[in-house]
Amino acid sequence: MAITAYLLTLISRDPDAIKRDFGLNLPTILLLYAAGGLVGGVIIAVLRPLRSTAFGSFVIGTISTYPLAIAFEMLGMPRVDLYPEGVFVALGLSLIFGGGIGAVMHGRTNGWTT
Repeated sequence: MAITAYLLTLISRDPDAIKRDFGLNLPTILLLYAAGGLVGGVIIAVLRPLRSTAFGSFVIGTISTYPLAIAFEMLGMPRVDLYPEGVFVALGLSLIFGGGIGAVMHGRTNGWTT
């Protein structure tokens, strides 16, 4: 959501900014956004059995937030600097935020079971 809002703000100010800054056009970005959501949902569904433990919830949270963290890194730094620095920063953010939220939610919802 935040990435979409950022891109729409960028487009409203300068319609050619996305093509110039990121080398992508708007339909491509929207397609990648939808594909990323679909892939993330499939990953979470496949890893659902891991929710029975706090560590499993930590792993699911980390893996599911990594694509979003990479996307933020791609928007914030030139592509030549993305690897290895951006990859490791994104991994750290995923471990802290995604894994932490997964573990906390596990404790609050009995393993997210319904």
